[in-house]
Amino acid sequence: MDTTAESVAIWRLLFRDNPAAYSLELTRSLSNLALLLHSARQPAQALPAAAETVLLLKKLRHADAPELHRADLGRCLSILAVCLDATGHQSKRLQAAVDAVRQYEAAWKADPVRHAFDLARVLAQVGQYLVDEERWTDALGPLENGLALAEAYTHGDPTRYAPLISDLHTALDDCRRRIRQPWWRRRGRRPR
Repeated sequence: MDTTAESVAIWRLLFRDNPAAYSLELTRSLSNLALLLHSARQPAQALPAAAETVLLLKKLRHADAPELHRADLGRCLSILAVCLDATGHQSKRLQAAVDAVRQYEAAWKADPVRHAFDLARVLAQVGQYLVDEERWTDALGPLENGLALAEAYTHGDPTRYAPLISDLHTALDDCRRRIRQPWWRRRGRRPR
């Protein structure tokens, strides 16, 4: 983690002198730092790095061309959503994850095989956030779309897709079961 923090510091210095030349490298180092901090159970420290990465990539995307860096922005938005979730910002995590889906959808249209897994993964992430909010009916769409996408592309890398497909089946089964239950059972209460 120290090496990644040093890398961020170096890229920051280079970025100050020439933002156009070093924006992408700085964003990659920041997103790596955010992931490492989150993995080290330090989400409060990961959140600023993730947020800065998203801001830099949005500027970079608009400076170059809208279609460039969509997958990078989708990845960083997904990391931001995870960091927001871990720091208790549930109201903001869903929007970040939905934005990640939009970016990955555009990247997937340009290169389906390369971005199918990531799109299916962020669709599962959106579905899970909706499940966490007990919005089971709303969660069905992203979960079903993620499953359909994962199953369509699993032949390319079955070992990568298998755990995601299994998780999506489990989440969908749980949603469907909860939708069929009476409202008082879904919330764990009995009517009086």
